[in-house]
Amino acid sequence: MTRHQYFHACLLALACTSPLAIGGSPATPYQALPQAVDYPDDVELTDRVFGRLCYDDILRDHLGNVQVSARNGWVTLSGSVIRDTVRGRMGQVAKSVNGVERVVNLLVVVPE
Repeated sequence: MTRHQYFHACLLALACTSPLAIGGSPATPYQALPQAVDYPDDVELTDRVFGRLCYDDILRDHLGNVQVSARNGWVTLSGSVIRDTVRGRMGQVAKSVNGVERVVNLLVVVPE
């Protein structure tokens, strides 16, 4: 086998064993590790919950001092609202969002 033929044989062997050749995707150093449970991305879940709160006719006027954060399906509501009924409704609406496992409602009621 000549040097040229050997080079082509090695190149062919590498091409056949690459992730693209066997149906995978190319590995990148930024590739995310698979999760054990399929939770939505934390930022996406935070946006979904806050969007649902904004969409609610009653709650949209009470979001000025409310913060939403998410971590692995757990959503935390923090800040202040003016009524206990608003606090409870925010917790219910947050829990109704797809992907929310649990709501930690740390909202404080501060009457006007």
